Amino acid sequence: MRIPAKMEGMPLNKQIFGSMFAISSAIILLISIATCSIIFTNVMDLETKSSIQNLEHINSQLDFFLTSVDNYSKSIIVNAAVQDTTNKFNTKRQKFSEMDQMRLKDELNTIIQSTSFIYSVNIYSDSKQLIASTEVPTNEDSLSGIEISSDRIWLTAKKISIYDRNQKIPVLMLLQRFYSYSTGKMLGYVEISIPETAISSIYENTENENNTCIVDSTGSIQSTDGLYPLYSVYPNLDNALFKNKSGFYFINNNIVFYKYFEKLNWYIITQVSSNIFFAADLLPYFPFCFHCRLRSCNLHHSVT
Repeated sequence: MRIPAKMEGMPLNKQIFGSMFAISSAIILLISIATCSIIFTNVMDLETKSSIQNLEHINSQLDFFLTSVDNYSKSIIVNAAVQDTTNKFNTKRQKFSEMDQMRLKDELNTIIQSTSFIYSVNIYSDSKQLIASTEVPTNEDSLSGIEISSDRIWLTAKKISIYDRNQKIPVLMLLQRFYSYSTGKMLGYVEISIPETAISSIYENTENENNTCIVDSTGSIQSTDGLYPLYSVYPNLDNALFKNKSGFYFINNNIVFYKYFEKLNWYIITQVSSNIFFAADLLPYFPFCFHCRLRSCNLHHSVT
């Protein structure tokens, strides 16, 4: 083994100590690198599992909301009071009274039973005129300008807040045509709305501290935890998002986990800063490194 030039001429005990110290340092460095790698892998696995579980939870709850709304709409459109009152409004407008409207509103409230994630239920005529609503105040023009291309569609909109008439809140709503079960003639439309706050509360109430949002097929944010504005374009988009049903990718110093929500053609996103991995990886070694550095200084001082 060749002695380094800077150690030539040094006393033998110092040469032996220097060689031992160099070998020990190399071994410690290799062990530290291996340990860091193991810790990083474990942290990555834990964070990945946590993010995937968070996505699954949001997916499950959102699916529950939509399935519940769908079931409520089915109950509403076959309800005798809804059928009769809507038909009366369409065919005998002059005989339709405020009492008819109040009875229909009461029937709607009875069906939905103050479900917490339902903002409102509206019934419209075949000409899109509002017949009855559980909203207070009522959004008289909530179907104006909406193209209804099929028997049932999901869309986002804004409604007047029940707390402040000067404000509007974002909602996700189901709009469905319904027909007379006796004649098959189209009677009108039922609209059931879910406030965006009910959707965002799904992930706001979890223990996961990562940033979460939901985007549509264009990347526009439809629900948010507040980090990015609603309806803005998600800044960390990647083509991988639209190619796969679920997965993750690295972008802008972030790790983005995503899951496709087929019913709405939306993507649920959990964004994790990559700094969390490096912080978790290196932080435990700061005391160790400091201790090693201090000890090496003391040994060097004692030898010299």
